[in-house]
Amino acid sequence: MSRAIVFIGLLALAACEQPLAPTPRLEQSAAPVMSRDDDSVIKQDTTLAIGGTIEDPCTNESIALSGSIHLVSKIKQTANGATIHSRLHTKHVIGIGLVTGTRYRFVESMRETETVVFVPNGSSGEVTIHERIISKDGLENYLADIIYTFTSPPFTPTYQLRNIRCE
Repeated sequence: MSRAIVFIGLLALAACEQPLAPTPRLEQSAAPVMSRDDDSVIKQDTTLAIGGTIEDPCTNESIALSGSIHLVSKIKQTANGATIHSRLHTKHVIGIGLVTGTRYRFVESMRETETVVFVPNGSSGEVTIHERIISKDGLENYLADIIYTFTSPPFTPTYQLRNIRCE
């Protein structure tokens, strides 16, 4: 669950850099399903309900979102830390335009690879997010890619917004 909260936080950071980037809110979460392949691998499968409103930067319409996001993580213990692979998608998130009633699909996918070293403390990672707001009534669609990388210590985050467009 904490990965999804970090993910939503990333979107908020991206919105500060680029005021056109929408930011959904996390409303509630379901209990994660965890399993172990062996002593060194932990898998987590979580579904999180989301809701709230976002602004479509292409149409300037507020959109009410509802649905869920799906997060799958695999954590593999290494000799001096762990490697984390995560992916997230918003397959079940829909939106309704608050003014026009237009139906939207909110499509977002994320892949993350992170390496954590316990001694000395350190970590690095990369998160790639593809965000789409797709209109079902022929209005322009919003597309953006967010690339977030970090290293620690010292904590040094970088992120880039790429391919932002209305089509």
